[in-house]
Amino acid sequence: MDLFANANKRIPQMTREKLATYLDPKLPRFHHILGVVRNMEQLLPKITLPSGWSALLIQASYLHDIGYSPKLNQYNYHQLDGAVYAADQGFPKPIIATLLFHSCAYEGVLYSRPDLKEIYETHLRKLDTEDQMFIDLVSYCDLHTSANGEKTTLRARVDDVAVRYGKEHEVSKIMSANEPIFEEIIERVTRMIKE
Repeated sequence: MDLFANANKRIPQMTREKLATYLDPKLPRFHHILGVVRNMEQLLPKITLPSGWSALLIQASYLHDIGYSPKLNQYNYHQLDGAVYAADQGFPKPIIATLLFHSCAYEGVLYSRPDLKEIYETHLRKLDTEDQMFIDLVSYCDLHTSANGEKTTLRARVDDVAVRYGKEHEVSKIMSANEPIFEEIIERVTRMIKE
């Protein structure tokens, strides 16, 4: 599987209305995604990026959790399911990479999904600096958005996951174990912000 093989430069459009055909607008996940989009819209004017990246980053924000849609579930791993969808739709490589790797998805595979390790390692070797920047920026916005779409801190986000899933759930353990990596992502993005 090569998710980057059909990537192109055109940008299919994901909108709130189209997202609602994949995820129920009454559920918190839908509002979390819209919160990530809002956070990205607020972040973009504060950083300097190459021309054209802003529109792609908004699309990546809309798409980052689309893999939770029951319509798209093939692997029972939302980052991979979302990346497969984005690849099938012909989104550009940085968006596909972002969906695949955002918020420590690879580390989650190493922890709980060894069956997906080969897919992830194949794509990890193909990432470039643009892909990594997209992953960092969307992860930053994701980590600062609550389950209901409100702004939050990393500490509150990690604590909320532990409350919602239970401290012994693998999602809670993955969030807690990856907190130092999340802090590094936040630090890298914070250094980009113009005062």
